[in-house]
Amino acid sequence: NYLLGALAVFLALVCVALAISNREETVWIVAELVVIVGILALTYRGQKRNWHQRWIDYRTLAEYLRLSRCLVLLGGGNQQKSYEGHKGAYGNPSNTWMFWHYRAIERAAGIPGVKFDTGYLTSCKEIWKEGLVQSQIDYHKSSLLRYVKMDERLHKTGNFLFIATLMVCIVHLVHPWLFHDSGFENIGLKLTLLCAFLPALGAAFAAIRNQSEVQRLAQRSKAMAER
Repeated sequence: NYLLGALAVFLALVCVALAISNREETVWIVAELVVIVGILALTYRGQKRNWHQRWIDYRTLAEYLRLSRCLVLLGGGNQQKSYEGHKGAYGNPSNTWMFWHYRAIERAAGIPGVKFDTGYLTSCKEIWKEGLVQSQIDYHKSSLLRYVKMDERLHKTGNFLFIATLMVCIVHLVHPWLFHDSGFENIGLKLTLLCAFLPALGAAFAAIRNQSEVQRLAQRSKAMAER
């Protein structure tokens, strides 16, 4: 939606910049209309289908199932979770559909028919160490690198677009003296297009960076891997 918004700005001004008028504008106006309708449709469908809420629910269920692979070795167990702040709407986690589904899978898996002797418990400890602890360390280390790279790319792209806007604005300011006798009468309109589109695109990348919370995710992965 952020990128589509920047595209809508471009489509709104491209006819002015290219001196397109009358019926020739129709294609560009329709294109802008499609983009605006697309933004509204995506927003409406996301709210109607509860995309964000479902993503949180599925992620919660995935965490239940990930830990159950280790807990089932010792007969399973009740995974207690507490929710704070914006997640408080869950109330008692045991009353959610995710917990019910997790328990149904756990019951279907059953209890392992093994003897809980020293050898088995030692094997369980190794599985926990390699299959849970070490895998989480590796996951957060790779996540840290990925999030840092994403943050740097979004940040540098946004900065580049605003610096480019500054340069275009300077050219726009002086172009009447530079191109006064060079036959570039319409260059000012093209510069106006860039002066509007580039910062809109830069703002879109800044919004994507903020919405994705890659900085916070990188810090969390770093702390988790060290812990």
